[in-house]
Amino acid sequence: KNREVEIDVILELDDKRIRILRKLGRKEEVKKSLFILVKKSGILDYALQLKQESSPAEWKKYFQDIIKDGESKNKGNLLSRLYYHENNFKNAYIYSKNLHDADYLELLAKKLNRDYPELACEVFRKLCFYFITRGSGWPYQKAGKMLGAIKKIDKNERYFKKVKEEIVNLYKKKYSLMAIIEKV
Repeated sequence: KNREVEIDVILELDDKRIRILRKLGRKEEVKKSLFILVKKSGILDYALQLKQESSPAEWKKYFQDIIKDGESKNKGNLLSRLYYHENNFKNAYIYSKNLHDADYLELLAKKLNRDYPELACEVFRKLCFYFITRGSGWPYQKAGKMLGAIKKIDKNERYFKKVKEEIVNLYKKKYSLMAIIEKV
């Protein structure tokens, strides 16, 4: 807990420093500070601020450096969200493998749906099982919606039937879940 407080204080001081540098008109120092903060903290907001402060050519270089650093430090959350903001949804998917933020994953799946329906189905499958493990009631309802999303995407319904069968085999004794799954 003390470590979290220390990190919050450091980030707050860095935020103040960046605001002062902006007021002084020191754009290059602002960009360098933001770049260092992105690398140290892995916080997406700093990367988005850096993009806003940079020219397209500068951002391209910073982006590549952030990606390289993030890969070496295993920062999948930052990389996935950064690619998402760059509208590169396939790479956002690649780095989202270990993420558990259901809201973000659902947004990503919806974006993948148009160009990469098979990847969207994979994300919706992951969300299905995520919600099932969260308990009965609304999580089961949400799992049913995720399965329904797979059904809409999967025109020949092979993948849909496979996932549905997998759910039934694993959770057949959860009767309230089965009632929802059978309606999909």
